[in-house]
Amino acid sequence: MEFFTDGASILRSLTSYLSAESTHILDWFHLTMRLTVLQQYALGFAHVDAAGAKALQDGLTSIKWHLWHGNAERALEKILDLDDILATHQDDPLVAKKYSKCKPLARLLADFHTYEEQNSGFIVDYSERQRYGERVSTSFVESAVNQVLAKRMVKRQQMQWTKKGAHLLIQARTKVLNEEWEDCFRQQYPDFRSVPTEPMQMAA
Repeated sequence: MEFFTDGASILRSLTSYLSAESTHILDWFHLTMRLTVLQQYALGFAHVDAAGAKALQDGLTSIKWHLWHGNAERALEKILDLDDILATHQDDPLVAKKYSKCKPLARLLADFHTYEEQNSGFIVDYSERQRYGERVSTSFVESAVNQVLAKRMVKRQQMQWTKKGAHLLIQARTKVLNEEWEDCFRQQYPDFRSVPTEPMQMAA
């Protein structure tokens, strides 16, 4: 059994509890989310150092490539290289006036290094998995949660889901994803879309 998570230790403990023989994989979606934020910060760094900003962007692209191919060790080395670029600027008061996010960028980079280091054992060769048609991300689930649930649960919405309604919706969504929805529906309505006994003939 394979579990994809965002790397939180509590989730790793939960997956191990559910299945001791399970395989834990760091979700590619969550890796790229963090890299995207770093790339946005790196664009702003051009106000301080155009060459440094280019080096940051190229470095982040390289880090993403190494992670995509499962080389967590090399990616960690690349992160430290980027930290050296920022180190020459982050204590300069003139830099702070031009680009106030220099120190936050350094903190985000350090956080990303820690995050990757803690989850390096769960980073796989995503490119190979994709090549063989295996899952690398749960982004479609994250999208469904955000679009269907999160937006309905916020207080600004005039119509909100109740906790019970949200729970029932999650169950229905899970059945759809597991391709079990029709069977469940058919238990209540036996005449619903009868299952074909023979494969359908393709049109000529």
